[in-house]
Amino acid sequence: MSPPSRLVKQVFREQTERYGDTGHALTFDSSTLHGFTALESVLVRVWPADAEVDVTTFMTTGMSERTMPGSTLRAELHLGVRGSVDPETTERVCRFLAGLAQEPWRSLRALDWGQVVENAGRIPAFPHCSSVLLHPRFSSEGWDTFETTEQPVKLLFVVPIPESERRIVQERGLEALHAYWEQRGVDVLADRSALPSP
Repeated sequence: MSPPSRLVKQVFREQTERYGDTGHALTFDSSTLHGFTALESVLVRVWPADAEVDVTTFMTTGMSERTMPGSTLRAELHLGVRGSVDPETTERVCRFLAGLAQEPWRSLRALDWGQVVENAGRIPAFPHCSSVLLHPRFSSEGWDTFETTEQPVKLLFVVPIPESERRIVQERGLEALHAYWEQRGVDVLADRSALPSP
């Protein structure tokens, strides 16, 4: 396996500076991922929920090793899950993100903010969601770009959404989905099983 590039090392370093070091990480490659693989390897780092932050954070490192098809864009993925996550689900979420990181080369299209990946398969910790929305930072004070010495790397926030929310964002746009979330008090870091259809 080739060592990570200077760009990916800078991504790793910035993740650590912002989230702290973590001993929780899993590496996936063609021998451990089922189906199509385009990246030599993807590391998925995990920051468990604690007393200060009630969110378990997952982030890829290595997707940005290559520019995405038909563009000069590079990206990494971020997914948050409300509360603590058991070890089995943690492994499944890591595997899901590592598989999703292959999507640009599987579909031959670059992934970017505002896009929806439909029929994303079973999404661990989100059993009532079937697609994912790739979201930019959620506030003006937020962070969604790694500023490396080579080029910016986008951080795509992976938000699992049910069919009802997929229809809203694709038919009426992201602002309409934001309004729906605010009106219904949706926690985007949790499954949507208890919400009625819009």
